[in-house]
Amino acid sequence: MKKVSLFIALFGAQVVFAADCPPAESIDFSGIHLGADKSSVLKVFPEAEIIKETAVVAVEVEPEKFTAKISGFESGDFGFDKSGKINNISFHYVEDLMETPIEKIRALTIKQLNLPVKGWKTKPLYDKKTLKQAGYEPDSKKSKLVCKDYTVEISQDFGGGHGALGPMLNIYYNKGSQTK
Repeated sequence: MKKVSLFIALFGAQVVFAADCPPAESIDFSGIHLGADKSSVLKVFPEAEIIKETAVVAVEVEPEKFTAKISGFESGDFGFDKSGKINNISFHYVEDLMETPIEKIRALTIKQLNLPVKGWKTKPLYDKKTLKQAGYEPDSKKSKLVCKDYTVEISQDFGGGHGALGPMLNIYYNKGSQTK
């Protein structure tokens, strides 16, 4: 009986948690969203380069041009599944957020994308030893929201350290989720 109650409690919590997230397709960037096809990217960025070997569309334009089309971000890439549908969106936030703590970036992202406030898990980017050895700021973190069909990840490394990229947003389908 205890096992059944535990199963029901866990299953019920998962359903409620997933219901708090908007559908993946509603997280839209100028007509580009998870499940959309390559043409949606090429409509916004006709100069985008399609890298066939990696199933990625790399948008390599000046940051000002990218920001003019997708506000709050200065560059990005789009990954595709075998059917040509977007299954991964990766953006670099504007340089103005380079020194902004992840908590503030998360709050801005929640508001911009209409995401739930609850359910985020935040942890250091790496363990303390690795942070120090690689030259990262001690406050470098990542924050993750796992929804029913997709995951949203924000990372902030303050642009310092070996391989640092600055603040980033990644949105991708969870393993086993089907594109719509």
